[in-house]
Amino acid sequence: MSRKYELGALNYASALQHLESRRSNRIDYNTFLEYGNDNTIIIRLYATAIVRFFPDGAIQLSTGGWDTPTTRDRIDQSVEGVYLHVEKGDLYFNSNGTEYFFHDGVIIHADGSSDALRADIQSINSIVEEEISSEEDVARLISSCTLKSIKSLWRRCKKGKALIVYYAPIAFIPLIIPRASGNEYWYRTAVDRLTTG
Repeated sequence: MSRKYELGALNYASALQHLESRRSNRIDYNTFLEYGNDNTIIIRLYATAIVRFFPDGAIQLSTGGWDTPTTRDRIDQSVEGVYLHVEKGDLYFNSNGTEYFFHDGVIIHADGSSDALRADIQSINSIVEEEISSEEDVARLISSCTLKSIKSLWRRCKKGKALIVYYAPIAFIPLIIPRASGNEYWYRTAVDRLTTG
């Protein structure tokens, strides 16, 4: 597929520069760079605003319910430092080296952080009944579970295994090796017990 304009990855300033004095600029087949009504600049694919650049450097992403390879490709090629990918049916995005669970309307702040749940935390959140939204919540969950339920959680989890392996030894060191001494030895043994079942 040939691109009418080879823009590369954008942010608010570079998008503004590409628009110049025009209200709208075609950048690919059925894809337009244009001014929004709220002092933003948007990338529109057909009728859907898939990317919205804010003057403060924040970016909003949306598939508009059209999670297609074309939509993901337009977002990937147009947004600086962001990469979308599908894994086992779920949509994720990577921003500044951190993987997040994608939802329509997700905001990526100027520093690269996001209001979306990190992928590892979302993976744990999708399995348990209580709401998990931070590492502190994961630590609380792990400390309130039995070792058997932690192992079950670890086996069912897609992406949060490293977090579980990190917090489980902290919670279970006294139970797993009551007489051992030295945190490094306790940690290694706890991780071995957890991961080998």
